Amino acid sequence: SSTAVVLTGNGESQNIPVVFSARAVIEFPEDTLIINNFGAVLRMMDSGRISVPVLLYAKYLYPNAPVILTNLGNSLFELYDDKSAEYFYNKALQINPDFALARHGLVSVYLKQRNIQKAIEELFKGVEGAYSLFLNEYESQLLLKHTGLTQEEILKHVKFYVITLGKEGAVIYAGGKEYRVNSVQPEFVADPTGVGDAFRGGFLRGYLLELDWVTCGQMGAVAATFCLEQKGTQNHIYTIDKF
Repeated sequence: SSTAVVLTGNGESQNIPVVFSARAVIEFPEDTLIINNFGAVLRMMDSGRISVPVLLYAKYLYPNAPVILTNLGNSLFELYDDKSAEYFYNKALQINPDFALARHGLVSVYLKQRNIQKAIEELFKGVEGAYSLFLNEYESQLLLKHTGLTQEEILKHVKFYVITLGKEGAVIYAGGKEYRVNSVQPEFVADPTGVGDAFRGGFLRGYLLELDWVTCGQMGAVAATFCLEQKGTQNHIYTIDKF
C-alpha cells in the first residue's frame, strides 16, 4: 500500500500503483489505512468518481478519521460537488481543528465560490494553528494581502517562517532574526514539480537534527536542486557524500 502511494508520487506509471494498492485491500479488507490509501491513489490517478465509494467504505470502518474525511472532500471537490466537499472538510476540522489538509481544502472551496471573506477566515485560522510556515514569494504576498496580517503578526503564531524565492534562494524568519540562504545552481533543469516539497524535506531534516537555521536552509536548497534535475516528484536520489 505504501509502495503504491510512493509510485503514484513518482508519476511514471498509472497501472502498477493501482494493482499494488488493490492487492493490499484484498489481503486486508478492513484495514482503514490501506482502504484510505487505495482511495487516494485512485483519486491521484484521475479516477475520482471511483475513489468516492472506496473512501466511503473507509469512513464506514473509521467514521472519525480526519484524513479519510479530507480525502473524501478532495475527491468530491474534484468532481465539482463543492457542497459535499465543504461538509467533509468541516467534519474533519471538527475532529481535529489543526488538520491543515482539511483547512487547505476549505480555502480552495471558498475561493472557487468567490467567497473571499470565508477563504480569508480559513487562511487566518490556518496560520493560528500552524507550527511553522513555508510559502513561496507569491503565496506569501497573497497571505498578507487577504488576511490583513503583517509579517510580524504572523511570526507571533509560528515558530519559524520560510519564504522560498526561486533562483534567489530563501529567507528564514526565526527567533526575531532573518537569515538568507542562496539557491544551488542545477546542472540542468528537468522538471520543477515537487521542488517546494523537496526543499521542505531537506529543511525539516536539518531542523530535526537541531542544526542552525542557515544549515537547514542550505539542506533544503540542495534537496530542491536534486529534485529539479530529475523528472517526477520523487525520482531524485543521492548519497550522503554527494549531498
